[in-house]
Parts: sequence; C-alpha cells; structure tokens
Amino acid sequence: MPSKIANGMMGVGAVGIFLGFLTMVAGRGDHPDSTIVMMGACALSLGSLLTAAGMYVKAKYLHASFPANGTSAKPQTRRIRGGCDICQGNISLIYCRVHQIHMCADCTAEHFDPRSCAYVLSSRRQVQKPSRAAVARAGA
Repeated sequence: MPSKIANGMMGVGAVGIFLGFLTMVAGRGDHPDSTIVMMGACALSLGSLLTAAGMYVKAKYLHASFPANGTSAKPQTRRIRGGCDICQGNISLIYCRVHQIHMCADCTAEHFDPRSCAYVLSSRRQVQKPSRAAVARAGA
C-alpha cells in the first residue's frame, strides 16, 4: 500500500510541476504579470516537494522490505522427496486432490475443509483420466 501512495504522490507532483511551468509561461505572455509568475513558481515548488516526498516514501518502503544484512529472509530448504508440501519435513500421508498438495498428519488438521477438499491416501498412485482424443482413437 505505501508503494501505491508513493506512486500517487509522484504523479500529483509531476502534474503540479507541469501546471507550474504552464502558469509561469502564461505570466510572461503578452501582458506580463509578476503575481502569476510567482503563483507558477509556487505550484512548481509544491509539485517538486510532492515528487520528492513520494520518492522518499517509496525508498523507505523498499528499504523496509529487504533484510538488513543483504541475505534472503528465508533460506530455501531442499524439499524432501515424498515429504509434506506444507511443512517440508514429515512424510506425507494424505493427498488433497483439489489443491494438489501432499500433507502430513499435523498439516492435515490445519488444511481440513470438508466442503471443498477431496482426500486420498498419498501412497496411492494418482491415475489420470485418458483424454477424449485417446478414448475416441481406442474406439470406446
């Protein structure tokens, strides 16, 4: 969210800078008026201030999203073959067909949703249905 706010501030600042330049040029036209030029200078400076503030907010947001020491926040652990897809530690016992993940007994309790999930044993081989083209070629 702060990134969107920063982008909005920079956009409004750019419009302010543009309008400030237009107002300054209008004040130097056929009938020069110093108050209009000063108003354009104020719009230009306000637009510059908003743009700089937007860049500051965006830099603070980016700085906060990266860890201090330059390494990744969570080291990538190697997945155990046949292990749980959620905790990557225990042996998987159950396979959720809807979400297509293997789970251990501990993670099943957190994932359990009887309305939308369909569970099968993880050790059972998953058989795919043949495509319609293969069925048509077989003559069935």
